[in-house]
Amino acid sequence: MERLTRAADLPEGIDPVALARFVMVLSEGHAVHPAAGASEECLQASVDIALRAVTPRS
Repeated sequence: MERLTRAADLPEGIDPVALARFVMVLSEGHAVHPAAGASEECLQASVDIALRAVTPRS
């Protein structure tokens, strides 16, 4: 976590601790949802949205 707070390549205005929590929530959800029947396509769609949410817009 300390290294993440020093990361210079994060988009401006992104809280590194909140980002780390977001990634963990997504990861934990991806560990659970396949057992509940989520398809690989659905899981990939959520990753795509997550990446768009944290990718800087030009």
